[in-house]
Amino acid sequence: MAGILKVDKYQDFNGNDIMTSDGSGNITINAAALKMTPAFHAYDSGQDLPDNTWTKINLVSTKYNVGSGWDTSTSKFTVPSGEAGTYVFYGQHRIENDTGYIYSKLYKNGSADNTVVSQNTAADYNSVHILNTFDLAVGDYIEYYAYNNVGNTNGITTINFIGYKLIGV
Repeated sequence: MAGILKVDKYQDFNGNDIMTSDGSGNITINAAALKMTPAFHAYDSGQDLPDNTWTKINLVSTKYNVGSGWDTSTSKFTVPSGEAGTYVFYGQHRIENDTGYIYSKLYKNGSADNTVVSQNTAADYNSVHILNTFDLAVGDYIEYYAYNNVGNTNGITTINFIGYKLIGV
């Protein structure tokens, strides 16, 4: 048996509108709780990477920085007030033409997170990619690090670091 419910407004217990209708089939959803925010995409076009040293990647430009969690002066994402939760982070960098190995790793609150360490053989401008999730509290921060094992200081030609908060987790 089907039922029909006719209303123009859904509210929570505090009287906040969750969803409203204009009576013509058009609805407006208060989607603040449905947005994957904060979110950022930080990038840079190059940095020298010393041989055999984990080096923090400096990312001074952003394509977007919703919620202002990414700080271009410190190159780290810090969870803003009221935004604790589960976050996804993706990092990618590409090294100049050389042979050896390149690695990436994420650091949480200044300590290496060794649950995911990405590696690739460096040759012909190969890239290394890393993807991980973290349960973060307000004030926790994440940084992107890279390692180069090619026998010399090498340049990184492309760097991207993306993060966003998951909803429904």
